[in-house]
Amino acid sequence: RDRDAYIFEDDHNSEFRFTGPPLPCLQGLDNSGRVIYAGTMSKILYPSLRLGYILAPEQLVEPIIKIRAVTDQHSPAIDQATLARFLT
Repeated sequence: RDRDAYIFEDDHNSEFRFTGPPLPCLQGLDNSGRVIYAGTMSKILYPSLRLGYILAPEQLVEPIIKIRAVTDQHSPAIDQATLARFLT
């Protein structure tokens, strides 16, 4: 907070543990809105899915959308729509 910085949490393997429940993520413990959380569905569902997601503070959503628009290389629209329907 002193440096007005964010933490980027890449939580790609939290579900896989030999014993006990998954450890809590930093984003879930964050009260100040300084953690950007990234996860993936490829480890949970199947490896070739290649879809991930980001949970970000409200003020970062639009900048992240703009960055994705210029850096994304043809994410599979059918897979995205199917996963969205599965999650809802």
